[in-house]
Amino acid sequence: MLQFEMVYLWILGPVHPTQPALLILMGLDLLTRQIVRQIKPSGRPEKFSRSLLKKSLLVLMVIAAHQIDLVLGQSQNLRNAVTYVLLGNELLSLVEQMARAGVPIPRPLTRAIEALKGEADPERSTEKTRT
Repeated sequence: MLQFEMVYLWILGPVHPTQPALLILMGLDLLTRQIVRQIKPSGRPEKFSRSLLKKSLLVLMVIAAHQIDLVLGQSQNLRNAVTYVLLGNELLSLVEQMARAGVPIPRPLTRAIEALKGEADPERSTEKTRT
């Protein structure tokens, strides 16, 4: 067990609360994707293995950020920033999957997601700039 901890510390650094949260959200996203596929099958099914590979690439990004932190002598600043961005991305993905399944999403949350994705209504954005 001690060897695993040493390898973990070398690869990902000291445990930060965002790390288990990211892994949990990734798992929930994979699970909700499977549930939504059962509820509303789409024309282009994405294989579970492909989704899992994409999540693996995100973990590799966190590992790379930690290694850059080590080179720069920083105390996990880049790793934590990357993890926060990925947490937000996973949360948005979860909400999108729930919306596809027909779960009612509060309108303010839907607007925030659309704005983050750059899909905000252009008329609304010009109204705000006029006022």
